Amino acid sequence: MAILLIYLQQLLNQTGSKSKHISFNKGFMINLKSHKIICQQFPIKETGLTIIEMVIAIAIISIIASVGIPRLQGMFHSNRVAALANEFIGNLNLARSEAVRRSERVVLCVSVDGQTCATEGSWDQGWIIFVDPKANNTVEQDDQLLRIRGPLDNNVKMVGNTNVQRSITFLANGAVAGIGTGTITLCSHKQGIELRLIRTGRMRSERTTCS
Repeated sequence: MAILLIYLQQLLNQTGSKSKHISFNKGFMINLKSHKIICQQFPIKETGLTIIEMVIAIAIISIIASVGIPRLQGMFHSNRVAALANEFIGNLNLARSEAVRRSERVVLCVSVDGQTCATEGSWDQGWIIFVDPKANNTVEQDDQLLRIRGPLDNNVKMVGNTNVQRSITFLANGAVAGIGTGTITLCSHKQGIELRLIRTGRMRSERTTCS
């Protein structure tokens, strides 16, 4: 130990330092005069947020969330109904084109079991498309099913007016049987799309607000 202290003293003399102490970054210091090793806790610079800064940051985050989250939810439901509306329109176009191609009646109807047309309920329960050669709006054993769509999510509603309440029938010329104008409204929360079907078999859509 004494040899180490003498060596350190010589080292300081060579560098021209007049200091009587040598400090190390491990938390201890050597006093060259008393030849003692002194342990000490060097101050650590703390970084971080004060309580006031944290409160301000939380308040800003809360304001941003209160404005941004409802807007994001609205966009989500808007995109959702748009996707479902496009899917239903695609199914209508399929039924219409198959009726023309086959020169037979093709029916799109509400279905709960994916096999028969429902006598109650609405489009959000799901639907099927089938060829109806006997023109009785009933799926019989020999009738061909073209498409089966399962139920929509619980918070999505899809309701048709009297003309298209539970079924739409396309004739061999592509027109809709026995209809003036049919309206189907698709809603997810307050976001909605209204689908309007005319006798020629064409459909157009427009945004609407649901209650």
